[in-house]
Amino acid sequence: MEGAFNRNDFRFKLELLRLYNKLKRVIYQAVSLDVLLSEVCKLIVEHSYYDSAWIILSDNDKITGYYTSNNIDYTANLSLLDTPCYRMVGKAGSFVMISNKKLFCKNCLLNRHDDDNVVYAIPLKFKGEFYGAFSANVVAEFARDKENKNQFVELAEDISYAIYNLKLEERLRNEKKELVRSQYRFQSLLRASNNPVVFSDLKMNYIFASDNLKKLFGVSGDIDYNGTEYSPE
Repeated sequence: MEGAFNRNDFRFKLELLRLYNKLKRVIYQAVSLDVLLSEVCKLIVEHSYYDSAWIILSDNDKITGYYTSNNIDYTANLSLLDTPCYRMVGKAGSFVMISNKKLFCKNCLLNRHDDDNVVYAIPLKFKGEFYGAFSANVVAEFARDKENKNQFVELAEDISYAIYNLKLEERLRNEKKELVRSQYRFQSLLRASNNPVVFSDLKMNYIFASDNLKKLFGVSGDIDYNGTEYSPE
């Protein structure tokens, strides 16, 4: 890049402000984990001081996925994505900056080690749960500025909170689907029972009656329950 880093340069500040505003909109509006993490990696390199970015996800110390700004497919080499920055943040549990890339990053698939840039790396975690690591290859002068480090850390915190919410929403959806399936299976077993069965709530509103109970009382068709019956999706 032409020219030296100047944090007081108006154009630089405006570009950075626009970048982080755009990133925050993507994070706050996220409805898909894949879209969120892919967009973050692609958007952050729109600023000239970020050369590349990548996110590595893991579960119980096993790498489960990745997102990069370079669009290269590493699916067949997931085990090789156990990068120095990923290991460092996993061990430190906090932000790290790698200045000597020629030493630490020489075998890394995701990062160039033939330039004078440095690496920002930070764990993605929330409420004690570790999701992975967020890293970026950053122009050295820009990277060493405290304000820029703080903005990167804040961005990682926002991403971590978004991951937590998206995973929570997915878990609640799955639990709701399983509950509906379980209730349907339970009702199916009761309907097929040889014994008459009826359920009511505490106010004695009928919420379920088996087919044999309907036959016993000469009722045909569905009973008008005050409760709700479930059916599978």
